[in-house]
Amino acid sequence: MQKLLEHCAAVLGRVIFIGFGIQIALGILWMCNAFARLERPGESIVCVCQIAALGAAVYFFAGSVRGRVFAVLSVLTFPMVLQCLVIPDIRVFASALLISETGCVLRAMEQREGRRFLYAGLCAWLAASLLRGEYLYIGTVPMVFSWLYDCVRFSRNRGEGEDDGRRQRRKGLLYRLLLLCAVAGLAAGIGSFYQSREKLLTHLTSRVVWTTLYNAYSDLPKETRVLIKYWDLVNSTYEATGIETILRPSLEEHLGEREAETVLRALIKTAWQNSKGQILKETVWDMAGYLVAPVVLPLQLQGRAYESYSGNNYLQILKPAPKLGRFYMEYCCKWLMASSVLGFLTGFAVRAKRRLRAVRVFVIPFLTAFAMSVGYTLSGAGRMDYKNTLFVMCMWVLWAASAGARGVMGGRPDEKER
Repeated sequence: MQKLLEHCAAVLGRVIFIGFGIQIALGILWMCNAFARLERPGESIVCVCQIAALGAAVYFFAGSVRGRVFAVLSVLTFPMVLQCLVIPDIRVFASALLISETGCVLRAMEQREGRRFLYAGLCAWLAASLLRGEYLYIGTVPMVFSWLYDCVRFSRNRGEGEDDGRRQRRKGLLYRLLLLCAVAGLAAGIGSFYQSREKLLTHLTSRVVWTTLYNAYSDLPKETRVLIKYWDLVNSTYEATGIETILRPSLEEHLGEREAETVLRALIKTAWQNSKGQILKETVWDMAGYLVAPVVLPLQLQGRAYESYSGNNYLQILKPAPKLGRFYMEYCCKWLMASSVLGFLTGFAVRAKRRLRAVRVFVIPFLTAFAMSVGYTLSGAGRMDYKNTLFVMCMWVLWAASAGARGVMGGRPDEKER
């Protein structure tokens, strides 16, 4: 039975290898066309730096996985990733730092003396938070979960070992917690000088009200409607950031902060009562678009799903070479879904003889990706842009490609597992 599973894994692994090989070839062709359209030499230099930074981060994260060069190429040539690399975009560097942070956390959990990886992960978290304010909260997930995991492991083993050893481990956990708080405070303090942080009520209003703003306004009591400047409300419906940039500042200028928040709560209540189904549907589509963009994008392009920036992103794929771009995106979206199924079957065949270290390898990246998707979904309506969740795409492709590489090797363990 075991021999049969190994043969099945090898066959499935070769199919995955061939499929991603076609993707890599298409990606290189498309990238050459995209680079040919860049007009300024400075843009080319920045794009090359982005490719190098993300590639190095994924290579580091992959660790001792067999075929990690192939896995890195598969990640970099996936269209939803590659289109971010051929245009200067600060989100690429922030995502590379988050991937590096997660890789450091995994290594720190694998080694008894993983303090240097802990320090490196904290530095990556700090740098990502200073580049993009939301990464302060996203980067908290792998750090806190690894700390909780060690706390649970310590509590289970508290009856083992000498009192001095247990005391040292307890001090180590407290020291790590203090480090996390210190880095979070440092990032928040420095970021406050140049990063604007919207209040939670503003994001909630944008999420619930924006797509039904005019209808919610019409259903407000007359004494509340007169507090809102009509043309400011109309202008707020034109942009997805209208609540933050137009409506709330107008209300605060006219009424003061406390009264402005009262009006926003009234809008939320009215919109939820009148359009609960529409709001939930749009929220679910946004969440799906962030988590499983290759599945949702084809539906959005067919007009069967709620979409925000997907049309513009797809147009960016078509511009360098329309026919190639169309085939490239369609093939890769379908292939990633197929390779995920094949990767699951390959993993089942491979791991039938070996336990999976699920917490370290899968749970932390998944929780980070899920928290990122939830955060961007709740930040506001009409903003679904899968470029924001570049980390999610990288993790998905890396998992499928590494499963294929291991299948080709017949399920033999990676270097650190032997």
